[in-house]
Amino acid sequence: MRATERYRIPGLAAAVVVGAALLCAAATPRGASALLSGAIPVQPGAAAHTFKPSLPVGRRLTYRVLLTTEALPAPEADQMDKSAAGKASRYVQDADLRLTVAGVDEQGAVSLLAVLTRLKMEDGLVGAARSVELTQADKDRAVPDDAAPLDAIAAALVRTVVRIDLRPDGTVSSVTGLDEADQLGAAIGPEGARLLGAFSSASIERTVSSLLRLDTPGAAGAYPARQPGDTWTLADTLPLSGGDTMIITMRLTLGSLEGDQAKLTSVPWASIGEPDQRGHADSGRVRVSIDDQSASMSAAWDFGRGVLTERTSELTMTTTAHVGPRAGPPQRIRGRTEVKLVSIE
Repeated sequence: MRATERYRIPGLAAAVVVGAALLCAAATPRGASALLSGAIPVQPGAAAHTFKPSLPVGRRLTYRVLLTTEALPAPEADQMDKSAAGKASRYVQDADLRLTVAGVDEQGAVSLLAVLTRLKMEDGLVGAARSVELTQADKDRAVPDDAAPLDAIAAALVRTVVRIDLRPDGTVSSVTGLDEADQLGAAIGPEGARLLGAFSSASIERTVSSLLRLDTPGAAGAYPARQPGDTWTLADTLPLSGGDTMIITMRLTLGSLEGDQAKLTSVPWASIGEPDQRGHADSGRVRVSIDDQSASMSAAWDFGRGVLTERTSELTMTTTAHVGPRAGPPQRIRGRTEVKLVSIE
């Protein structure tokens, strides 16, 4: 027997797809740290611009969020499993996400209410995918007991009102209101988390953070002033199956500033951190390795209104899952996230 045996690990592909989608979408999730490397001091007389979001009570922001993730058979996988050759699967979430600022306390902590006013989902092999599209007009429509998982999850997400609490520094402290959707995803099995996509309780905090924040305040709570040419680094950790963690590092650059309109770019990078050994026997623990990756991000921010106006992230990654000496076939994932501010009230 060869030292490394290739085999399939049920549910692992779904976990990796979710992790990759979050890498493509996330910017400053919960617990993110900012290493203010390469910041250029503000020169006397220069305008001080900060990426502090403006979130007064009653403000309503609506974003279109378009998430596309494709699982592509890697070349080596094609050789091992001829039945997989050329069979790419695609998952799409196309949503209008409305965020309403419900409250702000004396310390600056913010409470948001999030609602999907429109949601279109597509899942399956490219060219033969199932799709569903719902709006708030459909939220009270009865869902048959035998509804397809995609239809059932879409219905649960559209009728959900999510409360998201932010600390004064903008990081997420709690998310409530997604119990029904999460329970439905868990009942479906490993694929349930993938179908919930950017709006499960495990990922919506990152989705929302990516809309609200491109920087992190310092120890005193003040956001640093930025000028064209400044660079800074943001990092976050995402949990994966079996106790592994995916560490996401983003080095952002403020490329241009015209009036109050800022353009930024970044090259995200993912790595696998030290495993959490609690409750996992090493011989049977699922581990994930990243074989290759490429990613990019561009964003636009309106300093005058204190909001993100556009953001596009792209990612291509090949991963392999391992249990002891055995390894699954390579899984190649391509993701793209597009965000655009639709309205501000």
